[in-house]
Amino acid sequence: MKTNYHEFAGVELTLREMKIISHLVQLHTRKVIADNLGISVNTLGHQLTILYLKTETGNFLQLILKARENGFDKQGNYNGKPLE
Repeated sequence: MKTNYHEFAGVELTLREMKIISHLVQLHTRKVIADNLGISVNTLGHQLTILYLKTETGNFLQLILKARENGFDKQGNYNGKPLE
């Protein structure tokens, strides 16, 4: 695995992608996620599209379910730890 990448459900994701998933499992809105990450809602939409492709999910609900099955809790922690 490359440095600065995280393994999630057999896929390599960037820290930003992991943080997006963390926000999604906390049921944050796109605006809240974008504001927190310092990006536009449009950029977030593009990054979500890439995440859906990488994780073989079709929408945010499927991604949230996959995240919960693969180590994310309701507070957005991954394998019991907050993302750095």
